[in-house]
Amino acid sequence: MITPHVMRCPDGHFRRALFEMGPVIADYPEQVYLSGIVQGWCPKCRAYADDLSTAGPPRFRAHTEAIVETFDPGILWDVFGVNADVEPFTTHFPRADIHELLTPDLLHQLIKGVFKDHLVDWVTDYIKLSAPSERDAAEILDQIDIRLACVPPFPGMRRFPTGRNFTQWTGDDSKGLMKIYLGAIAGLVPARMVQCIAALLDFAYLAWRSEHNTFSLQAMVDALAYFHELRDIFVDIGVCLDGFKLPRQHALVHYARSIEMFGSPNGLCSSITESKHIEAVKETWRRSSRHQPIGQMLVSLSRLSKMAAARTEFGRRGMLHGDVLTAARLQLGDDQTEDVQTLREEVFRAAQATQDARDAGDVDDSHTSITLGARHAFQRLDDLADDLDRPQLHLDVSRFLHSRLFPDGDYDADMDMEGFPHVSTRAKGGVLHQSATVVFHAPSERSGPNGMRREIFRCNPSWYNLYARYDTVFVTTDPNQWGMPRFRVARVRRLLTIPHGVFEYRAAFVEWFVTEHRDPLTGMWVVQPEMDGDQRISSIIPLSSIARACHLLPALGERFIPADFSFADALDAFDNYYVNCYIDYHAHETIV
Repeated sequence: MITPHVMRCPDGHFRRALFEMGPVIADYPEQVYLSGIVQGWCPKCRAYADDLSTAGPPRFRAHTEAIVETFDPGILWDVFGVNADVEPFTTHFPRADIHELLTPDLLHQLIKGVFKDHLVDWVTDYIKLSAPSERDAAEILDQIDIRLACVPPFPGMRRFPTGRNFTQWTGDDSKGLMKIYLGAIAGLVPARMVQCIAALLDFAYLAWRSEHNTFSLQAMVDALAYFHELRDIFVDIGVCLDGFKLPRQHALVHYARSIEMFGSPNGLCSSITESKHIEAVKETWRRSSRHQPIGQMLVSLSRLSKMAAARTEFGRRGMLHGDVLTAARLQLGDDQTEDVQTLREEVFRAAQATQDARDAGDVDDSHTSITLGARHAFQRLDDLADDLDRPQLHLDVSRFLHSRLFPDGDYDADMDMEGFPHVSTRAKGGVLHQSATVVFHAPSERSGPNGMRREIFRCNPSWYNLYARYDTVFVTTDPNQWGMPRFRVARVRRLLTIPHGVFEYRAAFVEWFVTEHRDPLTGMWVVQPEMDGDQRISSIIPLSSIARACHLLPALGERFIPADFSFADALDAFDNYYVNCYIDYHAHETIV
């Protein structure tokens, strides 16, 4: 760290380089120990422990060393929040400052700390304090749990079949609750409280992004300031009598600066080390015989390391575009496996194309590719019309084919059908599919190569032989707009391949929702089913117009729903829905 090392830089030139310490990932108790401060103080600034509402002057190594040499340990403890008995390990390294190197911790500070342990508990305490009786408080809390249990399904979303009623909360549980909690409490708690939680969620999802610029950082600062303005309601109603002496909540004021220094906290979260702990300790211990397990665990780790190195080398040589089972099935002529392999190759090609475009400085993050599911069935058009209760389905197919054959022509849904392709009611309706996979660019810890993410939406009339599942999607209707005006929400009722002549057209039969307004409390857009009298407005759209899956939350207000209500009926039973921009941070970035 003192002697320069000659290294080759990315531009091909050789330079002398000095190595320095990188960011330190730690939860607050570890930060206290590593930085040598007193519990309850901030390790990054000199804000007083009894006033952590704003940021104080920054801590830095030279200042800490100076006051340690000047003042008695008692004064250091009470006035400066410094523990004179602890020497930060960075004092033994040149140019290393522990106060500067500590990074934000999304998991313990923001998700489990501020959201779960603070806001969710405060809302519960408010309901218990403000309800006329314990019975009324229990009814409201039960209603929140029922709303959480009745949320429509979404790919990768953690369900809460019993609400919040379990004792052992994991990080994934807290993340899952963040996605749906706002819609569950809207109408049951004061409006200012809902706005406060919405402001924190906006800050969290902005911080969660894998890529940042000056606009996203300023949006984080604005969202945090709005959250600080609104959180006083918890003091006014008597939930936080001692104010906000909360180091984890105070740490949010340092996020923007830390992102400027170290990049997105999405890559510096303590969940990374926790996941490694699971792989290196818990899983290897379970593989052992439990008798003197250390040696067995080390052997397992050694073998896993060698396998990971081999996989990296095989991937570098382009040998891993599939797996052994897929290759065997392809040799046997398994059509379904061929579709799966085609999908994997499409994901790989999309990732490569995105990377090439990024290298050239020209990338369109809105580009998507869609692959229909391998399982399919054939059905006549009149039978399909009966299933959908759509007697004019053959006219919908005719309009769709006309729009595909003449994409540049003038088209109106009410125009005369003369000249449109003739479609008989007894014609084959085409090939029906029960799912589709959309691939789009969304860098995250869950994405694949080069930030490509894969999502599956379904239209299955008998999901696991239990209930009908028809997912909702975003349909691109105005590519020149950004945010919610770019899209319309639709519910996919059928995925089909329509034959016409020598061509086949991939399409979706959808029922439309109409966008009403943006809710001033939750900040989420409100949609409602588009109706013509008592009939749903529907149409056939090209599959390529679907941007990604969409998640809707029932907008219930003060309405109570029964305890036996099933989540399978959630998209059919209500008049208004929230477009859930918190289902993942790509959705938040896309809509908001």
